[in-house]
Amino acid sequence: RRAAAAGAGAQRDATRCVGGRLRPAVERRSARLRRAEAALNRGEGLGRSRQSVGAAARRGELQHDLARDLMQLDVPGAVESVDETIGAIPQERESLRRHLVEPALAHWRACMQAARDTLGYGEWSDRCADALADYEPEYAPMHELRPAPAY
Repeated sequence: RRAAAAGAGAQRDATRCVGGRLRPAVERRSARLRRAEAALNRGEGLGRSRQSVGAAARRGELQHDLARDLMQLDVPGAVESVDETIGAIPQERESLRRHLVEPALAHWRACMQAARDTLGYGEWSDRCADALADYEPEYAPMHELRPAPAY
């Protein structure tokens, strides 16, 4: 009986956390991310250019900031069993981190491709390479091989 009561209490705490704090925070952050994406998309309407490098870098940073903030949330352990959205995410902390960071990595890879396509190497591509190197060692910058900035 005591274990059932403790389980019910944890479930209530988790439900309160998801409904009261977590879901609204994620929804607000997602709305801000969508607005930023819309602004970046307007700039990219000009076609492939050096601005594409900066836009992709900024997208990666926004996604990474979201992932970092989600990983720092203090969430009760029972949340995974209460909320389907969160329950769908892998439960191990490292795989959760990788799952959340993957959109940022995709944007940073796009940044590096845009830099190659446009020869738009500079501050933004450096930021992308440095960020990618934290997760994918093959992107570790080799400054002596990098072309000189074209700005």
